[in-house]
Amino acid sequence: MKRSRSLTLSILAFWGVMVLYSFAQGGGVTDKTFATWDDLEVDKLASIWLIERFIKPGTHVVLHPKGSIIREGIQFDTPMAEIKRIFNQSAYESLLAHFKISDIRLVNIGRLIHDIEINSWEKKLYRRTASLQIFYLDLLNSGLSQDEMRRRSSTYLDRLYQEIEPQLDKLDSDNHSP
Repeated sequence: MKRSRSLTLSILAFWGVMVLYSFAQGGGVTDKTFATWDDLEVDKLASIWLIERFIKPGTHVVLHPKGSIIREGIQFDTPMAEIKRIFNQSAYESLLAHFKISDIRLVNIGRLIHDIEINSWEKKLYRRTASLQIFYLDLLNSGLSQDEMRRRSSTYLDRLYQEIEPQLDKLDSDNHSP
């Protein structure tokens, strides 16, 4: 009986360590698939890039027709998802918060996404917002396939990640765009 109890405790300890290890390796993400709707826009494309490059490298985000019920993977940026855009936070920022990402370059990209998506009717806060907004306006109006838009968005964000400053330049109050 004593040996059986010791064996049981050893097995439980082993599996406990394995569970903790899997969370440490994947930031708590154990499913390799993320899923969202296919209505691409700035926030969604940046979120896809964040997932595929930093949250779960090697994963592929699956796109479903807008309005469909998603039954696979970790759902994001849909009305029923736990990780989604809310009134004061973009889906990208929700992903940063959910996965506890504090890399200043990723946070600053999130600030730019916020400036475009959440601060849409207000004066822009950062100098870099305009170039990001123009890139995505051109991309989303290009008529390219979704795969090509995803590829070009990722290339752009890879470059932005390498170049972005630790401290974003704010626009002067007199120089805000309308």
